[in-house]
Amino acid sequence: MPLSVNVWEFMDRNFQTIGPEATLGEAMLAISDGIKQGQKGRSLIVVDGQGRLLGVISMRYILDAFKREFNTWLGLLGREEWRDALNKGLEQCDYRVVKDAMVKVPVLRVSDDLIKAYSALTEKNLEVRVLPVVEADKVEGVVRIPDLFETFVEAYRRNR
Repeated sequence: MPLSVNVWEFMDRNFQTIGPEATLGEAMLAISDGIKQGQKGRSLIVVDGQGRLLGVISMRYILDAFKREFNTWLGLLGREEWRDALNKGLEQCDYRVVKDAMVKVPVLRVSDDLIKAYSALTEKNLEVRVLPVVEADKVEGVVRIPDLFETFVEAYRRNR
């Protein structure tokens, strides 16, 4: 596989989406259920009602969203009551929404090449491991670090 391969050749068309008004509890369950059903991703693509990209939410961002609440309750209840503090923080799952914890990420286009995907996914400040592939304002697929890695492996094998 030459290095001039386009993103559409290795992007994953099987990905999960969620709306911005879904609760963080719904996002947690969607990610967990997806993993149990064999989904590769640990992130959800956040889209509006027309399927337009709004951002990405991952397990990490969901956990980070509860850090403040957990620490607040831990301070109020004391370290020996950490289980109660955790439960109080988790109660917020039904009140906090995805749009408050999602992040905006760079996007790829189906016509972008492997090098563009590599550059975008290995950006030092990028904290997600998935980038959406967008065409005509619609998410067509995603590129994850493992997809990118496997494409490099295939190119390496063919060029040996």
